[in-house]
Amino acid sequence: MFEIGVINLEGVKSKIQRRKREAWEIRFRKIEEAIAKLAEENKKTAEENRLAIERLSEENRLAIAKLSEENRKTSEELRLFKESIKGITDGWGRFIEGMVEPSVMKFLKEHDFSILEIYQRAKFSKNGKNKEYDLIVVCDKDSVFMVSAKTHVSSKDVKELLVDMKEFSFFGERYRGRNLYGIIAGISYGRGADTFALRSGLYVVKVSGEVMQVQAPKKARVLRI
Repeated sequence: MFEIGVINLEGVKSKIQRRKREAWEIRFRKIEEAIAKLAEENKKTAEENRLAIERLSEENRLAIAKLSEENRKTSEELRLFKESIKGITDGWGRFIEGMVEPSVMKFLKEHDFSILEIYQRAKFSKNGKNKEYDLIVVCDKDSVFMVSAKTHVSSKDVKELLVDMKEFSFFGERYRGRNLYGIIAGISYGRGADTFALRSGLYVVKVSGEVMQVQAPKKARVLRI
């Protein structure tokens, strides 16, 4: 006869439950470790991001400061360049005017005009508006000559002089009742610009050989101021 031992069911159940509990404890511990590790990594990442942002901000600040300084230098260089160009332009303009004036004076005297007043770069102001003319020559016979001197005369310059003459009664009211004539002068002329000026009734001053000569139109434009 074989003896069958009595199985302690309660002990078996207790052992199974203990093993399950241990297994769950191990699993929870691993989960907690994983969460702690992830939190640490996130903390490091956040710190790295903060440092990266600070570094980028500093780089941007330096870049902006550098760009501002470069812009300031460029603006200053541009200002000095404009001043130098203006000086050259003004100097050249006065040189042209200095060449034109004697020729105009000679021409007027040869045509029996007595010169009463001469205004270089004549400036006029009225009702808040300003205007400057290269040369205004006041003569007897109730005559005023408006001279526009250019390095190179274009058809546009001729048209501008015609407009200036038409509007001169506004600025030159002290010459009211006088006759206004126009003279265009230049070292060189664009294609057809001199012919256009003559046909418009303007006197034309141009280089001929080593001197400047005045050409008179067939019929001079005369505007009553």
